Amino acid sequence: MLMAVVVANDDHEMTPLLDEAGHGVVAFSVPFFDKKGSSRIFSPSVSGHEYIVASWGNGSFYTYNLAEKVWMALGLSPRCVGNESQRVVYDDLSLPEFSVAEGEISNEFYWRASRNISWKMSNEYLRKYLWMRGAHGVRVFYYQKLLPDVSELRDLMQGKSHTAIKPKGGWYELDIREHQNGLLIQVWATVNAVSPELSPEQSADGIIWPDVADPMTHARADALVERNVVFLNDKFLQRYEQSNFYDTTPVNGHDRWWCSPSYRGQWGFSDCVRVGRNLIRVPMRDLYKPKTDREILHAHGFAMAAADVVHFDLLEEHIVSKVQRLLDQLLDLGDNLCAIAAIVGIQKTAIDLVPMIAGPEGGPSSDMQRYEG
Repeated sequence: MLMAVVVANDDHEMTPLLDEAGHGVVAFSVPFFDKKGSSRIFSPSVSGHEYIVASWGNGSFYTYNLAEKVWMALGLSPRCVGNESQRVVYDDLSLPEFSVAEGEISNEFYWRASRNISWKMSNEYLRKYLWMRGAHGVRVFYYQKLLPDVSELRDLMQGKSHTAIKPKGGWYELDIREHQNGLLIQVWATVNAVSPELSPEQSADGIIWPDVADPMTHARADALVERNVVFLNDKFLQRYEQSNFYDTTPVNGHDRWWCSPSYRGQWGFSDCVRVGRNLIRVPMRDLYKPKTDREILHAHGFAMAAADVVHFDLLEEHIVSKVQRLLDQLLDLGDNLCAIAAIVGIQKTAIDLVPMIAGPEGGPSSDMQRYEG
């Protein structure tokens, strides 16, 4: 669970074995304070080094979280999910990039852990943080296992009932001893796991689009005069439709359905038009208009060649148009039932008679708001 942030040096020396390898927490139990100001020197660390996951334990209960310095330096936003098994997830809402880091918050312990705890973090963001700090990510761990009494282990013990092996440099310590008719092995280790090198940047410059001969760049796309059209499979929209962070509301105008995802006024696609049942048509120039490169690369993953597009009927009705027709029929049904009710002396509104078109507060449903052109 522990990863120490150890400042890099030019000599490439191994990090010595850190004391926390045995108990696996940054801070164990609550420090004893007997007078005012006695916590002044309290500074949780991994043998004086900073850490990635802040882990705290007292022998019966353990708690975990991403270190405050990490998520604040990277500009991440936390959110909690789950009921019994609480998890905390960190997102980069500036892009956005979700689940940059995540893991379980707490765990009970009575002689043994109630469940396994796991944390994970994006390699890109972890390396970025280490690069910012000029430090290595050093894994600190402990492992033990009771194994059968076999000759290979006995050879390492050199005829002794207990032996401890520690190589030059001291990056690990292996302990083997006789225990319960077997051999108990224990390993404490400190390993330089992640270097402070940035991951390659995701760039939309230089990628090849279907039916485009030369690599496309931002500058080339911006200079396009002709309306070079790109067709995307409409599964391109799923990423945006499945998250409340994006606006993917279809808009009907000039007998076309526009479906241009956007993110909270920070960036947005433009001129994306539904054609046929499963296609989206968008000019290449609009694809490269200001937005993060990872969004352009996402669209690139759904680009289709002209040879594949010819098999589609570009006049076939798509799902948004079908929903609009259904909504129109429901609205007409509500109005007609309301008129019939008035004739027989029943004063009811259309929402009272066709409640499926009402939202939770008695207003229009989300479907109405989304698809009403």
